[in-house]
Amino acid sequence: MNKFLDEKSNYDLKVDLINPTSEIENLSKAFFSLMKQTKLQLEEIKSQSSEMKKNNKELKKVNEELDKFIYSTAHDLRSPLTSILGLINLADRDQDEDQRKNYLSLMKASVYKMEAFIKEIVDYSKNKKLEVDLVEIDLKELIYDVFEDHRFIPACEKIELSVSSEGREVIFSDVTRLRIILTNLISNAIRYSDPAKDHPFIKVLIQNKKNQFIIQFSDNGLGIEKSHLNSIFDMFYRANEASAGSGLGLFILKETIETLKGHVEVTSQLGVGTSYIISMPNKKSNYNIKAQKLVFSD
Repeated sequence: MNKFLDEKSNYDLKVDLINPTSEIENLSKAFFSLMKQTKLQLEEIKSQSSEMKKNNKELKKVNEELDKFIYSTAHDLRSPLTSILGLINLADRDQDEDQRKNYLSLMKASVYKMEAFIKEIVDYSKNKKLEVDLVEIDLKELIYDVFEDHRFIPACEKIELSVSSEGREVIFSDVTRLRIILTNLISNAIRYSDPAKDHPFIKVLIQNKKNQFIIQFSDNGLGIEKSHLNSIFDMFYRANEASAGSGLGLFILKETIETLKGHVEVTSQLGVGTSYIISMPNKKSNYNIKAQKLVFSD
């Protein structure tokens, strides 16, 4: 009987010796598992915090742009309206027919200025709100089409447009945004063409590569001073106080190019001309959108 009790005591002692080791091992595993989960949670919190900081920064930028946009828009819309009202008052008082015709001409110019500015606001809104919609585009045809839209501008009559291409002229992109980009390039080239030059021109070279296309756009207009080049894409920036533009065009140009995941570079020399190099993706799978054929109508 005593022998049996001794053997049982030895067995219990062994179990007691084994169980603490097993418990420590289980606790150790649980601790490391908890540490791993804690680490993952901390990384997730850090990621969310970083995302929140990024979103706050972007929100602050948007709010600043909105404040500036509202203030400058109100100013730029009020200016031509004030001019028109002043000219109407002068026309009412003046009995000279030739002078009245002059007033009407000036009023018309103010209306065109307001119309151009409103169009820029609409373009800005389109770029911000519309989804990217890829279609197959004949870029050369689109350039000539946009140029024709500017034929009514007197300075356009003297400008010679030439478009050449390397590779296929058909590209995949968003036609609405491409039209906005080309409209700003062409209208700027016309507006700031040099009347002193005998042969004003706009030259465009399209380079169509495997996954991207490049537009090299150059003119021999008035050019831009080097000191202004770093700021010309800022909202409402005017390189020249006497400029007839709103200062929105090149800002919209850059914003639209960036929406299409593209990039723009500009070089210019005062009295010589200005050149833009625009590169953008040309691969429909980048957007995961089914491309469709776009046909231009006469």
